[in-house]
Amino acid sequence: MSGLRNELKKAFHEGNFLQVVYEKSLGESGDQSALVEELISMHNDGIIDAITCFSHLENKLNIGYNFFLTRRIFEKTLPQLNAPVKPVMDCVLHLVHEADQDMAASSTFVPFIDFCANDPSRPEESLRQIEAAIEQLADLITPTIVAGARIDFRYYLNEAIRLTSYDNIEIRKRAVYSLGRIQYPQDSELYDSAIACLELSVAKEIDDHLLGNLIRSAFSLYIYDKSKEDRAIALINNALSKGGNYSLHAASELVGFYFNDIPESLLDSLFNYLRRVRPENKRTLYNIEHGIIKLINCNDPTKGIEFIEAILTANQGQISMETFDMVIRKIHNNINVLNKLMTRWFLRGNRILCEGIRAIVNKNRHHCIKLEIDPSELISKDQLYIIFLARKAIGYLFLTPITVVSVIISLMHNTNEDGTIQKLSELLLDPLLINFPGKVKDYLMEKAESEAGKIKSTIETAIKAFDEYLRDLESTGVITELHPTQTQRNAYRRHFSQLMLESFKKAEEESVLLSIVSRSILLYGRKSIDYVYGPDGKPNRVEIPLHSHGTEMEFPRLEKIDCFGLNYMIQIWRAEQIKT
Repeated sequence: MSGLRNELKKAFHEGNFLQVVYEKSLGESGDQSALVEELISMHNDGIIDAITCFSHLENKLNIGYNFFLTRRIFEKTLPQLNAPVKPVMDCVLHLVHEADQDMAASSTFVPFIDFCANDPSRPEESLRQIEAAIEQLADLITPTIVAGARIDFRYYLNEAIRLTSYDNIEIRKRAVYSLGRIQYPQDSELYDSAIACLELSVAKEIDDHLLGNLIRSAFSLYIYDKSKEDRAIALINNALSKGGNYSLHAASELVGFYFNDIPESLLDSLFNYLRRVRPENKRTLYNIEHGIIKLINCNDPTKGIEFIEAILTANQGQISMETFDMVIRKIHNNINVLNKLMTRWFLRGNRILCEGIRAIVNKNRHHCIKLEIDPSELISKDQLYIIFLARKAIGYLFLTPITVVSVIISLMHNTNEDGTIQKLSELLLDPLLINFPGKVKDYLMEKAESEAGKIKSTIETAIKAFDEYLRDLESTGVITELHPTQTQRNAYRRHFSQLMLESFKKAEEESVLLSIVSRSILLYGRKSIDYVYGPDGKPNRVEIPLHSHGTEMEFPRLEKIDCFGLNYMIQIWRAEQIKT
């Protein structure tokens, strides 16, 4: 213990105190506890001034210590330090601001609360200092009120209420926020005072940040006392009706982190307002995404589906399904929800919704997901709607043909009209079998064995028609005029090879793995040999056998024969709508 004290004392006088504290903090947890205890003792004994030392802590590179790890030592030390309030306030704010935009920036407020709560005079002094220097110290209002409420709840609640009418907006913002952060005694009649104060504020305030803080506080008061549900909901709705981006972010925090505590009437209202979210507010969208997942996890996912529809259609082209990557993964793994969405959105024909289905299906390109029609979402079994849905599936999912075939076969199960089934059979032939003769034919032959009756015969008819198509092609022989020359083929292959090479290079540049490992190019051989040095310093020979690997991709045949005609057909089927 004396050795550690001597090292810290020497570092304090030599000006490298923070570096030594950081180095000592990297030991075992027991040593870290010993370090904290020694810092408290040395400061309180007057040997060092810990507050002054940590006030020089900087968040920079190559200065001999890690800012956040060193700040953590200060946070453990602060509650037990004996120090004047003003220097502590300055030090805390310096460390918060130095952390910049980091998510842990405000963690230093927690030990400051404990520091103030350890002496009844400290919260009083802190409030006095804040009102004397509002611009510099306003951020400490909430921790000061929270600390004071631990000592004298009624007094500091009244102080918070008083500050909500302060002439400075920065004071009012934080005073409103503090009303939701203090710990209320159970069965306290003072809930009414806090709620009434928020009701006055929402009636007169228009500042977006203040209204966002009011939303958080109103919800916290509801959590403390569920009997205040109606008043809390009215407060939140009033704030959202007047607020902007910051208020919406506060609402997104509720649905993202407190979903299970939100009453149903408020939940509907929150999601209704959150449709207004702007595409550039990424953190708000992230919170909303968590709320959407929880809606989808409910027994009835309809509300989640309706909200996704609303937010996508309200922000056409600005917010897409790819914005909600976690939601895509969730729906991709829930086939029932995906079937419902596919049927519902393809029938609506809205481009942004249909592209959302494509994004979900393409989430895992190596897995051919098989979909079925959700009968509850099928508006009508009339031929018009059946064929419309089939063409939408082809238009948006053309490059995942097995998925398209599964949709078409499912549509056959949802109609009894021979004419409709015949048209679906024609779609199986052209464009699916003609463009993907390998995987589509194999899948249809497999389905023909498991199906029965009219569906089985329809699939077999489509396969037979395709075989006849191939025989007709072969019967024409080789028509030289329809074939590109060898020179043209070689030129195209070089062009395609260059495109693939550029795509590989781009992928490598974005690879996280390749940025942290070394690589080498083997020109020939059956194995690679390397030497790894063991603990004894001696090299060990390591041999790694080389194996071949490959992948297979089936391109649409018409892409080479009639790429413009194929693309035109797909674009038409994507764009067409049903007139109602």
